[in-house]
Amino acid sequence: MEGASLKFQLRKSLLGFLMVLSLSLTALGCGGESLAEDVAAEVGGVQITQAQLGERVEQIQQQLGEQVPSEESDPEGYDTFRREVLDYLVTLEIVTQKADEAGVELTEEEVDEQLAKLKEPYGGDEAKFEQAIAQQNLSLEELRENLRQQGLITKMIEEVNKDIEVSDEEVATFYEEQKQQLSVDETRRVSHILFSPENEGADDEAEVTEADWQAALEEAQRVRQQIVDGAALAELAEQLSDDPGSKDEGGDVGVIERGALLPEFEDAVFGLPEGELSEPVRTPYGYHLIRVEEIIPEHIPALEEAREGLRAQIAAEEGQAVWEEWLENVKEELDVTVQEDLEYQPTTTEGAAADGESGGGETTEATE
Repeated sequence: MEGASLKFQLRKSLLGFLMVLSLSLTALGCGGESLAEDVAAEVGGVQITQAQLGERVEQIQQQLGEQVPSEESDPEGYDTFRREVLDYLVTLEIVTQKADEAGVELTEEEVDEQLAKLKEPYGGDEAKFEQAIAQQNLSLEELRENLRQQGLITKMIEEVNKDIEVSDEEVATFYEEQKQQLSVDETRRVSHILFSPENEGADDEAEVTEADWQAALEEAQRVRQQIVDGAALAELAEQLSDDPGSKDEGGDVGVIERGALLPEFEDAVFGLPEGELSEPVRTPYGYHLIRVEEIIPEHIPALEEAREGLRAQIAAEEGQAVWEEWLENVKEELDVTVQEDLEYQPTTTEGAAADGESGGGETTEATE
């Protein structure tokens, strides 16, 4: 069993996150006007065929699995999903056609940089990385293409929103209006060491046995006693942990909140007093020794603490409006047409740029 990265494996795949994010960025709905039945949409004379839509839908289904509504058990949800996928493809085609005019370009070096960030938790082990993406039914080239598409959309959003500025006065006003809604739940800063069961001497496909699990448990118990006797958890994590995402950080997982991690791990974290080392905790990835380094109680942050986060939130909301207006204008310019039964009609306006780099959107530190 390969060493699992807590920061990468216990969360959604980057691809899934990026896909959901991209779908939240657009709101196109143009009634179909004399499109052939085999054409799903037309953008500036470029056709997106029903076959292309079906291929992309199938690809995402394979990659995201149960996150995609089932056509059999949830036909309405599946229909919405298909419309969202087409909406993404239309947005991608719009951005592709307008990129040169806007001076937007994504280089292969930039794609390489994004790919390198995804590889970081695997400690340079290319085989394990490729095995991980293969488990999501992705080839390396398919992943590169997804990063390429998302990167181009991200750059266009940034270009469209480049003139947005949020003053300190706007932030202060927003803070006073929203103060009671800014309460932050209790969080905990955590360190851990992971001991993954390994089938020593066998190939990578060999099934891990209960004896392997027992050996991992005994190793965790041995190291736990060392820490109790005064050894530094951080030093032992760097030497022994099978979590490449936190190993080089001395086992530091960072600050976590409820609902972010596997239940077994989370239950242990929120059941520990500050500074106390857990007994070995079993998850699908192995046995963990967990220590809560700091408990940060529920609180309403002061303005200074919240300022930059609020500034980003305001900019994201303004950016969403600017982006949607830009899309609407370009949609008319390029005479975008969508088959009537495939129009995407969002029921809510979601922030195009919440939480990170995509015009303020996600960052490839989705492994964080």
